[in-house]
Amino acid sequence: MRRAVMLGLAALLGSASAATVRLRPQNPQIEQIIADVLKRISSEGLPLTLDKSSGTILALGGSGATARVAFNPDVSARTLNTADGKRIEFNPKGPQPLKDAVEAELLKELGLSALTPEAARLRFSGVDINGDGKVDTADLALLMGSYGQSGSNQRGDLNNDGHVDDLDLQIFSKAYRLP
Repeated sequence: MRRAVMLGLAALLGSASAATVRLRPQNPQIEQIIADVLKRISSEGLPLTLDKSSGTILALGGSGATARVAFNPDVSARTLNTADGKRIEFNPKGPQPLKDAVEAELLKELGLSALTPEAARLRFSGVDINGDGKVDTADLALLMGSYGQSGSNQRGDLNNDGHVDDLDLQIFSKAYRLP
């Protein structure tokens, strides 16, 4: 899930200030659906923006070699690994409207439990360290496994200061809720 999403995070005491989603829509209709979803799940404290320079390709129908391979009529989308990276192709004659098919794939691609501001805040805040859509003891274990370490890109460095320390533990504790 992290492969298609670049977290442009500037974590400040427990919440990111922005996140950039890297996807490459190849169709204006798909791009508009993505823009609408990002607007819907953004919040004042965490705006989400689209960066089309890299990431998963989202296309309507196939192209190149995949254009010759017919879609199963019961399938709304198919995922392929190509030389250009991951590619999600949407069936133009699929069983669901394009909007619904794109939203379903975005849920998976972005690693969200729902297309809501709350789910986006949880996913993109950095506190969900393992990216499973929950802030739980598995994330705490990862944070504690890095506790005391320094350097760039440390798992558990929630405030991006280059150290996994008490400040990161405080950020985590604000997001964690007992079951």
